[in-house]
Amino acid sequence: MALLGVGLGEDYLGLVAAGLVIAAFGLVLAVVGAIGFALHGPVRPRRE
Repeated sequence: MALLGVGLGEDYLGLVAAGLVIAAFGLVLAVVGAIGFALHGPVRPRRE
């Protein structure tokens, strides 16, 4: 989305900002999810 806004010009600065915010939020969620999975493993308990 950010690249689309850059390609369209200065009139679409809001599109660039929104794209960067969405990308940053997705990156944070991915990092938090990876850390959570590394610490806790699969959510389902193992059956013995």
